[in-house]
Amino acid sequence: MPIENISFDLLPYHEAAKHLDDLNLAHSPLENIRRISSFAERMLEGFELSLGKSDSMMDMDSQLPLTIYCALLCRNTQLKPIVSFLSDYFEPEDDFESENRTLAALKAALEYVRADWKLDE
Repeated sequence: MPIENISFDLLPYHEAAKHLDDLNLAHSPLENIRRISSFAERMLEGFELSLGKSDSMMDMDSQLPLTIYCALLCRNTQLKPIVSFLSDYFEPEDDFESENRTLAALKAALEYVRADWKLDE
């Protein structure tokens, strides 16, 4: 199948990035946490597809580069302030352990892109 016939919108990482795109559409922090959870699920799907097996655990060494990739695919210009707000809003002791881990990875990914790619200049 020629590459021009492949729909890249169907790839799990592109679907994950779409969940990040939708973060500024939420009406509550809880709605955004659900989107963060869906983002993490789609990202894990892509990770499992690349390994060829399911029920895999993704460690932070694997999660951070994939999070950076998805953040770069995302078109949401308000991603950094939304992630910062959600990180402050949901305390680590809340019942959102997986989501807090994903938020931490997103925050680190966005900081890496900003600092190492010198986007502030």
